[in-house]
Amino acid sequence: MKFRNRVLAGLVLVVIASLAMTVGSSAAPKNVIRLAHDQTSDPYDPCHSFAVVFKSYVENATEGAYTVEIHPSSVLGKERERLELTKAGAIQVNLASIGGLSQLYQPAILLNTPFMYNSDRVVAAVLESDFVKQLFADMEKKTGLVSTCVFEIGGLSCLTNNIRPIRKPA
Repeated sequence: MKFRNRVLAGLVLVVIASLAMTVGSSAAPKNVIRLAHDQTSDPYDPCHSFAVVFKSYVENATEGAYTVEIHPSSVLGKERERLELTKAGAIQVNLASIGGLSQLYQPAILLNTPFMYNSDRVVAAVLESDFVKQLFADMEKKTGLVSTCVFEIGGLSCLTNNIRPIRKPA
């Protein structure tokens, strides 16, 4: 479980691509997709691994017509700044947490409610539900950000302490 130990507890990533915002935008050179995230470039990091696979897929599927630049470790700014850059078209794909996303679209925080999920299977069902599809359709309408997928990599809104197990909300 070395893979999971490297994941920050409670991190849920949302792939945000503002394709509609970047069509015709002069903010990015043609055929270059900037992908940004806040994790390290460690090959065992699930976020960076996703970015590497995405890059390979896009570049191979387009036979090199598109290239993907990966910008790890928040080099293009902290989460809020990256989301604003995504809205402006300077970043085409942004891997953001639900917590970060909720800074621009507050209803997203509903997905991170403590004790909401009792298993990974329930998490998967919720993330693929019509409710989440409607939530992100509303987000697109209000912010211009498009969620292309949601994936969970280590737990949603994990609460911890060093005194006793947490079994229910206080």
